[in-house]
Amino acid sequence: MSGAVEPVAAPSPRPTAREYDDSVDEVVVLGQPGENRAGIGFTVTSVDCDGVTQVTQGTSVQKAWGEFCTVGVDIANNGTTPYLFWETHAVAGVGDYFYAVDTVSTLWNGESTAYTEPIEPGTHISTELVFDVPYGEPIDFFQFGQAVVAGLVIVDTSAEYATPS
Repeated sequence: MSGAVEPVAAPSPRPTAREYDDSVDEVVVLGQPGENRAGIGFTVTSVDCDGVTQVTQGTSVQKAWGEFCTVGVDIANNGTTPYLFWETHAVAGVGDYFYAVDTVSTLWNGESTAYTEPIEPGTHISTELVFDVPYGEPIDFFQFGQAVVAGLVIVDTSAEYATPS
């Protein structure tokens, strides 16, 4: 043995938001509105990942596996039919993993208005969603919508997409 180190092939990079399939209607950045083919618009207005690891409601406690990130979202119905937003219509991407909305923490947050009534055409709501993500890891993107039914909007948070085009 010569003691030489054999080069190892670099892992292939994971897909970016721009490399998703045809179910993605638009890729935008933080603060920029994006709309799917059903006319539902999503704008991420704030992201707050400040190390919160539990939330309480009365005497009940909801603990995070990592940390809770609160995400402000404006949802506009520019379509022709009412739209009911469910927590399954949003995920956060961290590394190679997707993280769903933490429903209990979102409802306990008190700022979520998304699950109560349909968003009528021509109107919008502002709400906050809470995600349980790995502690200290940056969120790479958010995905909103329904791939099969209405299409998706990707909000990319990476430096590569930091400036709206």
